[in-house]
Order: sequence, then structure tokens, then C-alpha cells
Amino acid sequence: MTTTYRADIDGLRAIAILAVVVFHAFPQLLPGGFVGVDIFFVISGFLITGLIVSDLDAGRFSFRHFYARRIKRIFPILSVVLASSFLFGWFVLYSDAYATLGKHMAAAAGFISNFVYLGESGYFDVDASAKPLLHLWSLAIEEQFYFVWPVLLVYARQVRKMDDGALLKLLLVISLASLVYGIHLTRSDPSTAYYLPTTRFWELSLGGIAVLLTRKYRITGRLADLLAWTGLVLLVCACLLIDKDAGFPGYLALLPCLGTAALLMGAAESAALRTALSHKALVFVGLTSYSFYLWHWPALFFLNELVVDPAPALILATLGLSFALAVIGYYLVETPARRMGSPAVPVVLLVMLALIGYLGFNAYKRNGLDFREVNGRIALGKLLQQKPASTTAQEQEMRLSFALGQEEAAQLALLIPKLRKDSAELQQIREDSNAVNNQEAFCSGGRLAGGGCGKTVADAPSGKRVVLVVGDSHAANVHQALTMAYPDITFVPFIDGGCIPISKRYQKPDTLCGKVVHGAMAHVRTHPVDLVMLTSRWPGSFEEIAPDITHYKQYVPKIAMVGPSLTFKKDVYRILSDYAPPTAFDDHVQQSFQQRNVSLNAAMRAFALEQGISYVDKISLFCRGAACPLFQGQKLMIYDRGHLTASGAAHLARSLTMADPVSAILRSEQPVVVDWKPR
Repeated sequence: MTTTYRADIDGLRAIAILAVVVFHAFPQLLPGGFVGVDIFFVISGFLITGLIVSDLDAGRFSFRHFYARRIKRIFPILSVVLASSFLFGWFVLYSDAYATLGKHMAAAAGFISNFVYLGESGYFDVDASAKPLLHLWSLAIEEQFYFVWPVLLVYARQVRKMDDGALLKLLLVISLASLVYGIHLTRSDPSTAYYLPTTRFWELSLGGIAVLLTRKYRITGRLADLLAWTGLVLLVCACLLIDKDAGFPGYLALLPCLGTAALLMGAAESAALRTALSHKALVFVGLTSYSFYLWHWPALFFLNELVVDPAPALILATLGLSFALAVIGYYLVETPARRMGSPAVPVVLLVMLALIGYLGFNAYKRNGLDFREVNGRIALGKLLQQKPASTTAQEQEMRLSFALGQEEAAQLALLIPKLRKDSAELQQIREDSNAVNNQEAFCSGGRLAGGGCGKTVADAPSGKRVVLVVGDSHAANVHQALTMAYPDITFVPFIDGGCIPISKRYQKPDTLCGKVVHGAMAHVRTHPVDLVMLTSRWPGSFEEIAPDITHYKQYVPKIAMVGPSLTFKKDVYRILSDYAPPTAFDDHVQQSFQQRNVSLNAAMRAFALEQGISYVDKISLFCRGAACPLFQGQKLMIYDRGHLTASGAAHLARSLTMADPVSAILRSEQPVVVDWKPR
């Protein structure tokens, strides 16, 4: 094995970066494109292990030289991207978002982004598209690997005198331990498994195993072809068949990682694939892949900050700009920095990145530097925002209203400046949201074996009605409102984040959502329940719930579906922040409103009646037949893209008290539709 340059590896890098970029820009086109990161991990392990072992065998390895090369390779363009994001964010990000950017800049500069995102991860965490440096979690894991790996190889090779065979066995043990731990943790805590270095190190170690195998055995001819083509097939399958909800990394990560390792071992001696992967266009993309990876996500983040639901052409233009910046960065930043021979260069680069990290940390600690006037955001957003699509007569008829009266308009004028700053009022609004959107709201059959929040029908006083509430985080909001509206009824929640009450989606009952959904279905077999309410952020394929309805009918006298929520394409507090006259407030909100939920609501109503169950029109109850309220006074009804705040839950509870859906459903001999007709 030599350290000779292999153009096919840059071609493989091109495949990895293109997969990631397509997934981030158009996830429906390549649902498993995020495995491009895993391809990068294996390539890094392959190259770094080969480089270190070769240098050790030649007697020229030194830690100083190794880390100097890493710094000159990684730090320059990273510093440019972080500084550019900070500068652009100065003009377009409100205080809370700028504080988040600063926090994540500091984490990126310290290569601990994965741990920071792990601490933030969870169902109600900031949406991924609202994290401008989210992609740097993988760079942090690579750097953490670089801290450990040279020490391990030096110890194994120089202290323990291991040859390639013994070293191969050591790496196999390390990889197997990391893989098994990752599979186990993915089942119980997928967020932690995704970000921990210990669940990812096997991927980089696998690259080391691949390079040792090429040193120990000569892989040529049919074996090389078999490995290379098998590897390519595995990569294609991973990109097309895996999706973000499949439980990753876990055992599914074997698909892209084994595929990459096989390609690395076989492609060099497989004429057809070596030629294809060494194509000039692919190699060029591969050479710029690191810079392209760094630029593309912040560019997409800022686009989504400024434009609601950007058109594909605008997304492609943004990616084109990212690639142009990557090419410029490769020639003007990356390449010159690598060629600098002065021993002072790594020190200067280290100090520069530390200063940039400090700038970010300072912005984070100082409330996003809220003295800034963010004048460029609205003007730039209006410049880029495409015209809304024309609507049909039917859509106009179904259109909800968000229009304001004079009093509401005056209240909004006072509220907007507070939302644009990281003010005490904004903090209070967040607390109002967190009060009903937290893990306690998910204390359900999925977490406690006895039933929702430790409560079962056995806790209900004799003669007291029992209602089972099954679903996701939106069900938690409904449950909160129901308990306020009906203090004399025992509500038993089987609820957890993301758990749509459709058993077909959770074939394994031991998963978190499997425990919730299958647990509710098992609960009614052994406990008397008067009414089951199924509620969720419903998908378009809601009809898949039909077999579950049939199951519940066998054990429960009354069943009701609760319709979809008001949902939006961006956080409601940000929609309000971005409002500026003379645009009509209703037109401004409509740009971000998920109109599909109105037609979904009508379709679900018809479906429920076809199934012989009742239907509760949540949108109608929330809007009360008039303009849908997003705020009241200085309090928001909805904070994020659709979850109610405590104020919003109280508003819905008052509607439930007046419309009284539970009594209407329990009294009626036939299925009923409950909408805004106060009883």
C-alpha cells in the first residue's frame, strides 16, 4: 500500500457530497442521501489510517506534522464559512436566531457541535432548518476521531509492535464494539446514537480495516470487480431505500459503510468503475467537496429564513452559488493554505478559528447582540419571495382568514418589536409554549407501562367517564385542553412526539411509538373505556388508520377522530416578526399557512363518517367561525409551526367547553361531527 493519489476516491467523494446536497435541498428525490456523510466517514478512516501506518513504517510519523496537516486542511475554509455566516447573519437574523448562530459557531470552532446538538435534540427542539451550522456535527466527529486514532495506531505499531494482521484484529474488535453499541442505542435513544462519536467510530475504523486489507492482500481481477460493483449497488440501495425515519445509524448504516469500504478496496483494480469514478467532472466536484459541504447548508438556511417555501429554481440557484463559493474557496483558500510551509501557519490558523469561535460565543452570551437593527431581512425577503400561486374558486371558498381588526392590529404593532429582539416578553412566550410542549406532556403509555402519565382507568372514581387520547405532540395539546374543559372526566393519554396513531407504521411494538400505539390498542382489551379520541398531525395517508378503527370498535362504544391543526411553513412567532405594512396581514400569513390542512380536514370528516365514527373539527373549534387568532394581547396562541402554547390550549379549552364535543359524542346514537356550533 502506498499513499499514491487515487482519482477514483475523489469521484467517490463527489457521489457523497451530491447525495447530501440533494437530500438537503430536495429530500423527496433522494430520501437516503444523508448517508453521504457515512461515505465521508469511511473514506476519512481509509485515508488517515493508510497515511499514518505508511508514515510509521517509514519512520517519519510525528504528531506535530500530522496535526499541522489537519489544521491546514480543515481550518482555513471553515474559518471563512463561519465568519461569512456571522457577517451575513448580522443583517438578516433576529436576536434569538443570531444567538443560536453564535452558540453553534463556538461549538464548531471547538469541534464539539455533535455534543451541543445532542443536548438540544428532541421533538420540540428548534427545527433542523433553523440551525445554520447543523451539518458541522459530522466534522466534529471526524476531529474527535483524529484526536484518538493516531495515538491508538502509534501505540499498536510502535509500542505493541503489531503487524498488519494483529492491527487488523484490533480494529475489527473496536469496530464491532462500536457497531453493537450503536445498534443498541439506536433502538432506545436514536438522537443520542446519531450524534455520539462512540456510535460512529466504527464507520471510520471500517475505513482503516479496508486499507489494511489492501495492504495484506492483493485485490485484483474478478474479486476487485465483485467488490467494486457490490459496493456501488449497496450505496445506491442506501440512498434510495433508507429514510430519516428508518432508525439510523443502527444496523442500517452497514449498507453505505460496507458499500464504501468495498468500493475503496475494489475500485482501484476495477477498470470500468475506476474509469467512471475518475471522470474529470466527478474528480473536480470531489476536490471541492469539503468546501461545498461547508457552504451549502448555511446557504440553504439563509434562503429558508428569508423566503417562505422557496421555488425549486431558487433552491437550485442557491446551490449553484454554494458551489461557486466552494470552487473559489478551493483555489483561493484551501490550496494556498495547504502549500504554506512555515511552522507558524498552523498556529495562526488555530488562533484565527479560536477568535471566530469567541465572536460567536460573545453573540450568544449577549442575547444575539440585540442592539442591531435588522433592516436587510424584510427588504431582501420581499425581493426574493416569489408571487403566490393562483387559487381556484374552491380553494378561495375554503380559505381561512387571519385578518385583524383595529384593536388586534394595534396589539400586533406593540408585539412585533418584542419578537424581533430576544426580549423578556419573547422569553415569556417561549415559557408559555414549553409549559404544554415538554416531556411531561409525553408521559404516556409509551414511557410508563401502567398507562398515560401513570394513570389508568383503575384511577377513575366509580361512575366517572374514561376517555383514551392517542397520538403525537398535537394530541398532547388536545389532551391539555380536554383536561381543562372536562375536570370530571378521566383522560388516559397514550401520547409521544411523532407517534401518529396508525399501528401499520410501527411494526415493532417495542419501539417508542410502537409502545404508544400498540399499547393503546392493548389497553382497551383489558380496561373499560367510554371513548377513544385519535388525534395527530395527520399525514395525507390518514386512511391507513381504518384497521385500527375496526380494532377499537370491538372494545369501545364510541370512537372519534380529531382533525388536523393549523400548521405553518415557518414558526408563527417568526411570521409575526416578519410582518410589515402596507401588506395585508392576512395575505402575509397566507404565504406561510399550510393550506393542505383545510382540504385534509374536509377529507377526514367524510372518512370518519364513512367509518361510522365521530369527528371533531379542531380547526373550526380553534377559529370559532371567524378569523383564526394567532395571538391575543401580547401572548401567542401558537409559537412554532403548529403546537399550541398554554394560552392557545386555554383558548381551545374554552371552545371545547362551549361546543362540548365529548358529551355530544357520548349522548348520540349515531356518529356526529362537532364543529363550532356552541351548545
